[in-house]
Amino acid sequence: MMLIERNANVSAEELNALLATQKWDMPLDKLELSMKSTWGWITARNEQGELTGFVRVFSDGFYHAYILHLLVHPNYQHKGIGTAVMKELMRLLGEHRLMPTLVATPGNVSFYRKFGFETQMNGLTAMCIRGLPYWENEGSGGNA
Repeated sequence: MMLIERNANVSAEELNALLATQKWDMPLDKLELSMKSTWGWITARNEQGELTGFVRVFSDGFYHAYILHLLVHPNYQHKGIGTAVMKELMRLLGEHRLMPTLVATPGNVSFYRKFGFETQMNGLTAMCIRGLPYWENEGSGGNA
């Protein structure tokens, strides 16, 4: 049985341990600062209270919500935890009438489509910068 909760206490250390299972761990001081600016999150814990799943969202609290770090511990993947966490997050965002956005890795696009996400909507395309740091190539991006 998994316990799924909104905005439950989660320490930077246990979140960083879960991030490390995906090779995403980061300095604790940066993670703590990041968590302070997070609008909300959903946790999944096993019977022993161990953090097995997590997703968080940044939001302006008015219209936009950016979902990031959907994580499920490798030992608990393919057991419905990611789906349960996302369903609870979508309920939370719906209650606040926030429009969610996320960046999906290619292998996870079909997972997010189950929740209504599209790669393009009303002519809009989600965009991001990857690769070399853009700030090292000042002026190469064109006009804004």
